[in-house]
Amino acid sequence: MKHRYFVTDDTHIGDLIIGELNSQEMLILLGKLAVENQVVSEITSLLVSKFGFIIEGTNLSFSQINSDDLYPYTYYDLISERVNERDGYLYSNICKIKEYYAGVECEEMLRSIDLDNILKNDFC
Repeated sequence: MKHRYFVTDDTHIGDLIIGELNSQEMLILLGKLAVENQVVSEITSLLVSKFGFIIEGTNLSFSQINSDDLYPYTYYDLISERVNERDGYLYSNICKIKEYYAGVECEEMLRSIDLDNILKNDFC
């Protein structure tokens, strides 16, 4: 099943992407990418180039994605809900994900994850 994610930061401007990773896998992957990359566009670029995600929309505002007829999706939060129905998307704020994984131990764990293993789906 494909999952839709709105990758953003505290500006609430971001990219809507679709990919195969489930919410738990995506939370770990975004944690790793957020620790190593500071900009939403860099993270989205990596998700597309290395993990096969498809971009559905770029530079979208949070209000636009919740009210625009082009994006009639239901909001779910990646951190607190981790549920994504077919009609929805998971709000994925990289600043909040960094806070979620705050602490030296978590950052060391995230940095130790080998992206090649993620590509092989061996990391969970």
